[in-house]
Amino acid sequence: MVKDKNLFKDQNYEKLRKHHQKLESLFIDPYFPPSSSSIGNYEKIPTGIEWKRPAELCESPRLFNTRGVPKTITRGQLSSAWMVSACSILAGVHELCHKVVPDFRDQEWDQEKKSKYAGIFHFRFWWFGDWVDVVVDDLLPTVDNQLLFTQSCCDDEFWTSLVEKAYAKLHGSYESLEGGHLCDALVDFTGGVSETVDLRAEDYSVNEEKRSHLFDSLHTEMNNHSLLCATVMKIRHHDTIVKQDHANCCGKVKVGKGRNGQCPGEQIEKPPEVCDVFTERLIFFQSFDKFPPPWELQDRTSVGSCHRGRAGAGGCGGIWEG
Repeated sequence: MVKDKNLFKDQNYEKLRKHHQKLESLFIDPYFPPSSSSIGNYEKIPTGIEWKRPAELCESPRLFNTRGVPKTITRGQLSSAWMVSACSILAGVHELCHKVVPDFRDQEWDQEKKSKYAGIFHFRFWWFGDWVDVVVDDLLPTVDNQLLFTQSCCDDEFWTSLVEKAYAKLHGSYESLEGGHLCDALVDFTGGVSETVDLRAEDYSVNEEKRSHLFDSLHTEMNNHSLLCATVMKIRHHDTIVKQDHANCCGKVKVGKGRNGQCPGEQIEKPPEVCDVFTERLIFFQSFDKFPPPWELQDRTSVGSCHRGRAGAGGCGGIWEG
């Protein structure tokens, strides 16, 4: 039998789902089992971990809630900020979300046709030059009925947790997502290429001409429907590990002057508390002449743009780091 290179671990979602529907059994993934091997070796792993399906955590689970509430993503005890940010980007751009979550209506829980449910879902990521289909079961690690990893603020919405699980499977474990970078997820979620420019090495903080060019670039990217992202990094020099403490997606690059010559909006003196919760309604403005901001925990600040390609695959327009 010839293996389909686009099926991760050669697992065919449709065949597996039909097989378990016929047997009236729920799928358990042999390649990413509900065990400690799938979680990995975190420094502090909580005790009492139980793997539960969404129906054990709420009465009527959904992939996507239909109540029209804000698409809000929150961290679990072991989540990485960059992964939370990546999922918040998907939540705000339906075109991208439906690329990563294919056939979402068909995958949705159907309360009227419960026999359709087989505990199996699939997602797609750009992996080594092609879109790869990754199958997962819906067993999720919990402690005291609380999800350990990235999740929606809606208790009955589970697409975020399942996307993260599929992404962790692609990398080998949840732990493998530790210490990652937002630009990696942008590439894997869009099929693009990232670019890094060191703001401080090239004196962006003091060179007005370079700052003006960067602002124009960001403004153009946004006008071209790009995704703009900002991260605050803290470098632990003693062990050379880079930790992304804060990450969030930007909704606007705004030209104009407010009171006292500042950009319109709130003038912030410290990072907003968006490390734990991301919502499409969270809006603030950072005056560009004060960027990068002098936040105490900042060792490195980055702003990135991600644009969707014309061929439909998508692409990253650039990641600027400082």
